Amino acid sequence: MKNSKTIVRVPLFLFSMAMLYLVLIFVGSSLSTVPIPQSIPYQDKLEHFAEYFVLGIILFLNYKLGRRVNKVVSAIVLLFWPALDEFHQAFVPMRDASVFDAMADYAGMFTAVLLFHFLFKNSKKEVK
Repeated sequence: MKNSKTIVRVPLFLFSMAMLYLVLIFVGSSLSTVPIPQSIPYQDKLEHFAEYFVLGIILFLNYKLGRRVNKVVSAIVLLFWPALDEFHQAFVPMRDASVFDAMADYAGMFTAVLLFHFLFKNSKKEVK
């Protein structure tokens, strides 16, 4: 039998991880200048994709392993956070909102969710 404290801690840990990562994205989006020099074409889109790919993994784990509140928050964040993040950047000096950045964000999140969905789906079949 699993320890009841462990069962309670996993959703709380996952939820805390998601909130911390969202705060980091918000803080990064609030900076007036981007500290990373652009050395390859479309590097900024790749950075958006990678940043939100990680968020997609965290949200997937929250949804899959968390409690009801984890599932609701994960679904809301998945649908709205990239658009809200770009909207927020429209008000940051020397930044602008970009539909293409939001598209890269959504692509990163949904790629992670789909990838992990299929990985989890296949791992369940092997366990049985």
